[in-house]
Amino acid sequence: MSQSVYPNVRVWKIQEFTGSTTWTVPAGVYGVEVEIAGAGGGGGGASASAGFCAGGGGGGAYYKRFASCTPGESVTITIGGGGAGGASTGAIGTSGNQSQFISTQTTITATGGGGGGGTTTPSGATGACGGGAASATTGRMAGSGGGMMQSLANTINSGIPVGGGGTVGGSGSGAWNNTYGPGSPAGVGINGFCGGGGGGVSQANTYQQKGASGGGDGAISTAGGAVGGNATANTGSGGGGASAGDSSPVARAGGNGGSGFIRLGWWQ
Repeated sequence: MSQSVYPNVRVWKIQEFTGSTTWTVPAGVYGVEVEIAGAGGGGGGASASAGFCAGGGGGGAYYKRFASCTPGESVTITIGGGGAGGASTGAIGTSGNQSQFISTQTTITATGGGGGGGTTTPSGATGACGGGAASATTGRMAGSGGGMMQSLANTINSGIPVGGGGTVGGSGSGAWNNTYGPGSPAGVGINGFCGGGGGGVSQANTYQQKGASGGGDGAISTAGGAVGGNATANTGSGGGGASAGDSSPVARAGGNGGSGFIRLGWWQ
């Protein structure tokens, strides 16, 4: 039987997880690269008052780190569920849940993003990135959610939140109105993960607030209202905020946040 001329060549292997499970460490593997995203927050809901619109949900935390492990051990993989959009009563969106990698030697946790402000609870919730604030007065555009962005040092052990929605551990930004241009953009996210959801809009001749990195788009409606857009599953991005409409207002719910994600890589 012939033998390989490269008997000691190792191959880089990857496995992705979109749901909670356990993972058995392969033989000869003592460490893995863990790419992990917490779940995004839900967008806020809008009650039935003219001009009311809700904030977008914030993105979850994102990390890429090395984790020590032992061959043959069972690693716990937890994928956080996305936060539910705020109810059409004007409720704040639910914050996203954390994702976790747990081996006997290493635990890595990515927290979830904050829910977007609803029109009865205007401030966005705190989280890995804060949710945007609702507009429940004379404003016609709500704040978008914050998102994670890669640092200038090109390291992604911790992300930097950007965009109109808020900061790490901070609440969402204030609402914008048509006088001040297109409004606050959603936090851009990183590597296609953990962007903010767009804030709701309820006035004509205004730009729709788009979600980032799979985040839900903010609703836009001049009459009759519209629900916030849902974030894409397993992106860790926030849901879009709802809009009641500027005339003939209708109560609408916010969009759901995106669930979390884990990708493992190792040499074998």
